[in-house]
Amino acid sequence: MRKILFEWTIENFSLCYLNILKSSTFPEGVNKEITWCLEMHGLCRDYLSLTLILVSCRASQVVNAKYKFSILNAKKEEKEITESDDILSYTHNGKSHCCKQFVRRDFLLDEVNGLLPDDKLTIFCEISVFDYVRSSYDPVTIPFKPDNVGLLLFENPEFSDITVRVDGREIQAHKAILDVQSDYFSRMLKSEMSETQNNYVTIEDIDYETVREMLRFIYTGKVENSENLGKITDLLVATDKYELTKLKVMCEKILCTRLTVENAAEILILADFYRADYLKAEALDIIKSYLTDVTDTKGYKSMENSHPHLVSEVVQSLAKHK
Repeated sequence: MRKILFEWTIENFSLCYLNILKSSTFPEGVNKEITWCLEMHGLCRDYLSLTLILVSCRASQVVNAKYKFSILNAKKEEKEITESDDILSYTHNGKSHCCKQFVRRDFLLDEVNGLLPDDKLTIFCEISVFDYVRSSYDPVTIPFKPDNVGLLLFENPEFSDITVRVDGREIQAHKAILDVQSDYFSRMLKSEMSETQNNYVTIEDIDYETVREMLRFIYTGKVENSENLGKITDLLVATDKYELTKLKVMCEKILCTRLTVENAAEILILADFYRADYLKAEALDIIKSYLTDVTDTKGYKSMENSHPHLVSEVVQSLAKHK
């Protein structure tokens, strides 16, 4: 998690608060990967609103962040603190989230409250950007040339030489591709098993849709419907048995973008069991960052009983970062 701090001072505030006010872009400097700005509206009834806007990020990047807004008085003390309740997703340049009732206008303008020393309003913005969701995922591709060869061969019965049977259904495949892309399939195809000698493989421990998506990745280096959390979880489980390292990496990165307070404990258990170290580290990170909220979830309470060693890891991780 990274923190971005920004102070925005508005001079002669009492003369301009009815206008739409916009801050400079921050953080300043060249080669900044992610930049933001603030926008204040004073026309809303009774309240001033404050909006956080994502100005720039990399193409296809998903920026997940929380914000905290406050007003600094003459002693630089934070007053009128407002925080986002959840982690917010900024999916493209110009994406924004608005705090519609940042501060009551009459309260702010009242000199007794000391929020406008010398008619200056100083807004303090703290943004927490979570690195585990910096991007949707970095594409992992299989080095086929031309790029569409795998797609043309996937589920194409022409020249196929092996049949994958699952849930009473069949998928046509090619031994050479299975051999190159999966050590598990390579050993199976080179064994003396009667199945492979008869040019078919039966898979009984994974459902049809998961096997089909696994084969799609073997052929094309891609998966479909990556927003389906259950589907990606099933794929991660499959990669453990069928030794598909690149698919495992992709599944871990996708699941990192789906981490929430509510599911962090369940994903930690999953990552630990299937030795998904990258995903496990990111699940631990969100648990540490939102410990109070996470410990109130059913998933965490269940983990305390079923996986006490993971609770110990959380405690040890917290101790290391104090």
